[in-house]
Amino acid sequence: MTNSIRVRLTLYYAAVLTATLGAASYFVYQQLTRNHYDRLDTRIETALRVIGSSLDHEIEEHGGVPDGEESFRFVLRTIHPLTFPDLELAVVKGTQTVGTKPQNPTAPLLAKARTTNTVWSENGYRFMRIETIVSGNKYTFIGAGSELQTDAEVQALQQAFLFGLPIPLLLALAGGFWLVRKSLAPVADMSLTADAITADNLSQRLQITNPKDELGRLGKSFNHLLDRLEASFDVQRRFMSDASHEFRTPVSIARTAAQVTLERPERSEAEYRDALTVIDGQLQRMGRLVEDMFLLATSDSGALQLQPERFYLEEVINESASAARLLATKKQIRLSVGPFEELPCLGDLARIRQAIMILLDNAIKYSPANSTINILASNQNGQLQIDITDQGTGIEASDREKIFERFYRPDTSRTRGSENSGGAGLGLPIARRIAEAHSGRLELIESSPNGSHFRLTLL
Repeated sequence: MTNSIRVRLTLYYAAVLTATLGAASYFVYQQLTRNHYDRLDTRIETALRVIGSSLDHEIEEHGGVPDGEESFRFVLRTIHPLTFPDLELAVVKGTQTVGTKPQNPTAPLLAKARTTNTVWSENGYRFMRIETIVSGNKYTFIGAGSELQTDAEVQALQQAFLFGLPIPLLLALAGGFWLVRKSLAPVADMSLTADAITADNLSQRLQITNPKDELGRLGKSFNHLLDRLEASFDVQRRFMSDASHEFRTPVSIARTAAQVTLERPERSEAEYRDALTVIDGQLQRMGRLVEDMFLLATSDSGALQLQPERFYLEEVINESASAARLLATKKQIRLSVGPFEELPCLGDLARIRQAIMILLDNAIKYSPANSTINILASNQNGQLQIDITDQGTGIEASDREKIFERFYRPDTSRTRGSENSGGAGLGLPIARRIAEAHSGRLELIESSPNGSHFRLTLL
């Protein structure tokens, strides 16, 4: 039961509310109880002050204590019973009792004349004792009032709190549970929707009632996670589809060459050699594809290991241009290299050479005959930049970022034709990953019908 967050929140709310109401009720109860007894004390004190004034008046009026005290006893017995009917009063002078109300008080008033207490409770009565000087004589005034009515009022108050407090508490708990349930209802809906999402319906999203509150922000974050997950699944599906397609062609060619060769029981050495040459070429193609895919996979997992060393970048560019010039010469393409200043570099020499060769190979592959490819390099504020510009037909604006995705080959004039369609679409993604592994980047700076400009930056 406590596994439900609604139950736990309701229990927490109930505990806090009970503690708060209990503390507040106890404080109010104590204050009201004190007020009830203070009111009784005030009535007793008022009565004592009144009979004290009466005694002083009677003594002053008769000019002597005996006559005044006798007259006071009459006043005490006749008038004050009407004024304070529920109080018992006594006046003591030394050991002599001047007067009492009533004549035979039920409270032990006279026994309290010698106590030092001022206000106290005993045997269901509230006592108060006051000493004063009247006409040079010391008098002690003692009053007592029954606490039965006050106790009854306090008990009624106590019962009101004991029996009245649970009702609003239960109502508050019911309202709290309803409020928690209503507030967490979107979470339950999100949970049901999330449970229903599988790899087959990743396009489904959580319904968000209020995007500005905490639950709405949680739902938006989860939907963004689903967006990234769906994109990852799409990349994975496309990767598997493209990889299968790329492998299917060389495997089919190799199998066909082997089957055709084996159809006849006898073949010449030249025929076997030709068949094996075809199979070897396709196996080499698959081997390069596997190596490229492995490089990208290790880069994705962060396991791409670099072997940094110090070298001069201009030397690597010249070596790469010399190797690429053989391919360029076949297409009557001119390579314009440099001039360069000294460009000391710290990085993985083999990987950087691989990235440069990928860019040169692409530039040669997509450049027309009798065109020029320019290769420049410089140091810009501590960043080494390699700029390769060709005179090809350019890349469409919608494809300029997609060309860095795996197996992506845009269907444009730049890639149409058998001569330009033999790549697997992994070269530029590999080159970009190599640049990123060196804390750099690979960018398509500009592309138009007059050519494209790629820039490889190394830090």
